[in-house]
Parts: sequence; structure tokens; C-alpha cells
Amino acid sequence: MSTVPIGTLLNLPEVLNELGFDGWGFMLDFALQPESFVKPLQPVPMAFCGELLQRAVIFTQCDELPMLLGAKAKMANLGPLRFLIASSGSVREAVNVLTRFRRLWFSGFQIALHEERGIASMAIDFSGSFLGHQAIRTCYLTAMVRHLDLILGRRFPLRQVHLSRSLPANTAVYRRHFGLAPAFAQARDVVFFDAALLELKRPAVHDPELDYFLRQQLEAMEATLGSSFAEQVAELIESLLIGGRCSVEQVAQVLGIHRLTLYRRLQAQGTTFEALLDQRRRALAESMLQRPAIAIAEIADALGYSAPSNFARAFQRWTGVSPKAWRQQHGAE
Repeated sequence: MSTVPIGTLLNLPEVLNELGFDGWGFMLDFALQPESFVKPLQPVPMAFCGELLQRAVIFTQCDELPMLLGAKAKMANLGPLRFLIASSGSVREAVNVLTRFRRLWFSGFQIALHEERGIASMAIDFSGSFLGHQAIRTCYLTAMVRHLDLILGRRFPLRQVHLSRSLPANTAVYRRHFGLAPAFAQARDVVFFDAALLELKRPAVHDPELDYFLRQQLEAMEATLGSSFAEQVAELIESLLIGGRCSVEQVAQVLGIHRLTLYRRLQAQGTTFEALLDQRRRALAESMLQRPAIAIAEIADALGYSAPSNFARAFQRWTGVSPKAWRQQHGAE
């Protein structure tokens, strides 16, 4: 079960109040009160957060509410991770800390950094579909942009913003927030920016002893997650897929090993790179197909297939039906 910190919802009452509603009155309907957020890192099911956020959208009739909530992110839900980010001497170092350790508190949540031809992209995603999953995606991508602002110390200049949500009635509020007009109904939730920004130095609040201590503690927490090598590779495959590209060479490079070593270690655990890639492609395909706004051709491209027909054949092999038929069967048309 995917979980996120309850602090994800901490600023929702404030957003509701600003829209003219009784924020805590709404939260009480879900048995939440100020005392519920004394420990903001307490895990709660992501599906619960999604449902509550979607109910808030319906209650207020404010379609952009998830974006407004994400815009209030202040790294409060990152626990000790925010101090390690603060001590980072460059944007790249801070972003690497964010992408590596986020799974300690955001189970099943993926952040992928990808660079190509001077353009960097950061994408977010998670498996599964539930009431409000689209609202959570919009909220988290907006929050990630806010985190980039905080890392850089000023407005983070973006080249493009892709949102998987459908085209809203009011796009102006999105343009004002991101500084440009996003592209809606896309296969992935991702922001694009100049890769050179990653090399910018930042005024680090650097305490070597604290930095070393935090890294040791976070690495120890990471080790307790108990992922096998195959599970680590599978998670890395998913991160690269949502970033737009994935190959055995890329995975081996990230892990710092030769691709033959990667094949050998996976074989020792009874699996192969191709099998793991197939499994993650299927999981992501089913998740994307439950979002009607995303065209099947876009899903095929996002998962690295050279043509929609190749994706259709793979999906037929996985499920016994075509992507379109699967979508109809699951009420996503």
C-alpha cells in the first residue's frame, strides 16, 4: 500500500479558508483536527489523501485547488531530509538528495530526473488509480516546483510543464503560478528546465558534522526498507520510465556497475532485466490507461515503444485484450 506523510494535507484548511470556506469544519468530516498533524511525518494511505482532496474540489467547486495546495509546500513533510538539502552546495546535490531519500516517507512514489541535450526534466508518478489520484498528481508536481524554488532561493525558471490532468476551464491560474502555460492531458506529470541550472551553487547552511550524521541516519533508514537487488532495479526502471527513457545501460550506469554484472546479479535472484522492465511497463500502462485524457499513442511513446502497434501487442500479451478494450472494461473511456 502506498503511503504519504499526513502533513501532505496540513495546509488544506488554509487553502479552504482562503476560498471562503470553513477549513477545519471540512476536515472534521474526515476525523481530522489540528492535533492530527502534531506528527506531520505519520504515514497515511495515499488513497485517503486523494479522496479527501477530491472531496475538497467537489465541495468548493474549485478545480485548481490541488495546485493551490501544492503551491504552499515548504518541505515540512521531508523531515530531516530538508536539513540535508539545506546543506547542499549545489542545486544538483540538493535534487539528488530529494530523489534518493524521498521513498523513506513517500512509499510507492517516484521522482525521476533525466537530462538530454542540455534539457533536464523531473517527473513524478505512482502506481495505481483511486478517487483523487489525478488531484494528488497535480498537487505533488506543483509542490515539487515549489521545492525547486526553495532549493534555488528564487523562482525556478521552467521551460515546459506537462500535466496529465484534463484541460481545466480556467488555465490562467496555472499560467500565473508556473510562469508559463502548461500542456494538459499529457502522458506524464513533468517539468522541463535548462540542465545548467543543476550546476548552480547555492548558499549552503553547511555543518559537516550534522551533514555526516544525517546521511548516516538516512542511509540506515534506507537499509531497513530491505529491498532486494531486483527490487532496487525494478524501482529504478520505473523512475527512468516515468522520466521518458530506460535501458539496461542507463540502469547499470546509475548503479555504478557493468551491464553484465547487472544481468548476473539479477539471474542469481531468478529474474532478468527484460522481465522487470516488462512488469513495470505493464503496471504503468494500466495506471495511465485509467486516465481517459491520455491517448493510447501517448502512453506507448511514454513507455518507450517505437509504435502504438508494438505497445498494443505487448498489452495483448499481458492481459489478453487490447488497450482500448481494457480501458472500456475498467470504465475509463
